[in-house]
Amino acid sequence: LHVSSSYVSIAEKGATATITLHAAGDWKLEKVTTKKNKVEWLTVSPTMGHAGETQISFTAPASLDGRTAEVIVTSNGETQHINVIQGLPTVDNKSYRVTGTCVSINNTTYGNFYLNDGTGQLYVYGTKDAGGNYAWKSFNIEVGDEVTVEGPRSTYNGVGQLKDATFISVKKSLIKVDAVENDTLPVAG
Repeated sequence: LHVSSSYVSIAEKGATATITLHAAGDWKLEKVTTKKNKVEWLTVSPTMGHAGETQISFTAPASLDGRTAEVIVTSNGETQHINVIQGLPTVDNKSYRVTGTCVSINNTTYGNFYLNDGTGQLYVYGTKDAGGNYAWKSFNIEVGDEVTVEGPRSTYNGVGQLKDATFISVKKSLIKVDAVENDTLPVAG
């Protein structure tokens, strides 16, 4: 059981996004939730299917605020989590919670890195732990990891950023990239 993307982004004005699900057997959408509650604003179709390839659509109406949901699909004892985001979820009137893929790391002292949330890139200018300390090594963030941070949003030179964001979580990438010393790889790999 796998999907073309485990992260779905829907525009705030309302839209439909589609991913491809590949299953070796019958599959079923188990639940659509936030961390605590059932989600009423998101429509997922279809909600069950058979072995093979299936296009799954995620539809949401326009929203004034950002929101998130988690969709859980099961097949033959396997589980696939799909994170859905619409706009930027507001934690309070000054902070935003953002989840995306770390695409580059610029500074490991203060924790400066670029995050792609599916709608574009955002610069995280400083990453702190819950106690307000710069503790980059303890976060264990690498390029390709899915990272969740929250903090005040601003712009710098036209690029959106979160300044001194608070680290929430990291989901390690399943792909590991090792550096190579030359520009080409041999045919044998």
